[in-house]
Amino acid sequence: MRGLSIDQLRTLVEVVELGSFSAAARRLNLTQPAVSLQIRELESRCGLRLVERVGKTILPTAAGRDLIVHAERISAETDRAVAAMRSHRDGHAGRLHLGTGPTVLAFLLHPVLQRLREHYPNLELVITTGTTGDIVEQLLSNVIDLGFTALPVEGLELVATIARWEPGMNVRTLVDPTPTG
Repeated sequence: MRGLSIDQLRTLVEVVELGSFSAAARRLNLTQPAVSLQIRELESRCGLRLVERVGKTILPTAAGRDLIVHAERISAETDRAVAAMRSHRDGHAGRLHLGTGPTVLAFLLHPVLQRLREHYPNLELVITTGTTGDIVEQLLSNVIDLGFTALPVEGLELVATIARWEPGMNVRTLVDPTPTG
């Protein structure tokens, strides 16, 4: 069987729900012949009748009822996918995979993450804890998007930015671990 068309599945649901090709056409903003064609093509793809006329009413066959159950789930998933893409387009959703050490997470990042959650409630935040070596390896292999770890961090592919500095720290040594001289 060739792939099923979401539009044809929605048309089937509407035809059966409304009991009429004409009523389904009005709801879908299509012509009645277009609705009839979609049902014929869907029946052709499935290789069997999905609806039958009983007087002036259209009723589903057993196969049609089974397909409608699937069509409704597919339609709901399609609606969720469209809503998710709308959130991405509008800048209200996404996923950030953060790698950090357990101490940094517990003592430094907790209030930052709380504010992030308040300002971006639809952001999916995935946090992985590990050692500096683990975090660097995950950054380099694109497993995580952002890493908070102790410095120095080796790797020319990485950009290190100091997020917290305390008196007595040698900034040059932390940011550029290559020996001078």
